[in-house]
Amino acid sequence: MSLTFFTANPYYFAIVALWDIVFFGTRVFFYNSQVNAALKQDREMHGPNVDVEIVVTEEGIRTGFPDSNSAMLEFKNVSKVIKTKNLILVRSKAGIVHLFPKDSFTKGTAEEFLGYLKSRGIKA
Repeated sequence: MSLTFFTANPYYFAIVALWDIVFFGTRVFFYNSQVNAALKQDREMHGPNVDVEIVVTEEGIRTGFPDSNSAMLEFKNVSKVIKTKNLILVRSKAGIVHLFPKDSFTKGTAEEFLGYLKSRGIKA
């Protein structure tokens, strides 16, 4: 094929457009199928509702599943605390935000939690 085929062919744009749609469409299709498979596996392993346990300790805020490993956000890594009407947001230096609905505390209250953060030197 010569270069004149591509420049002189009136169907060139349609061929290129169709190729782009097929190429990128298959990528989107395979990505979506992988995401759906991962979600199905997650629901099979953990059930439709996933419970996350958040515990405030002397060292920091521990987040994880009740039956597995957890991650710890140490208080020295807290960069900001924001309180709204219904939420307390704790942001880490890495940009991870932990949400605490004010009515979800099983031990203590939201105000006690804010007081505890202030006693640790974190401005709320």
